[in-house]
Formats: sequence, structure tokens, C-alpha cells
Amino acid sequence: MNKLILNRPFVSLNEYIKAERASKQYAAKIKKQETNAV
Repeated sequence: MNKLILNRPFVSLNEYIKAERASKQYAAKIKKQETNAV
């Protein structure tokens, strides 16, 4: 889980879902860059 979210216990569910989706997209983007580099 994202540390940013853990630091904000009163984050709304909608914000949490958005953050989760954004972090997944970011991770996928990094993975794609790594495979392109190889």
C-alpha cells in the first residue's frame, strides 16, 4: 500500500481508489520502460 495513503487516515474511498489506480499505472509504465531498455 502507498505510504502517502497511510499518512492520511481520513482519505476518502474515492481518493484511495484513484491513488491505487494511479500507482498501478505508474508501476506498469516503469515495467514497460525496463523491458524496452532490455
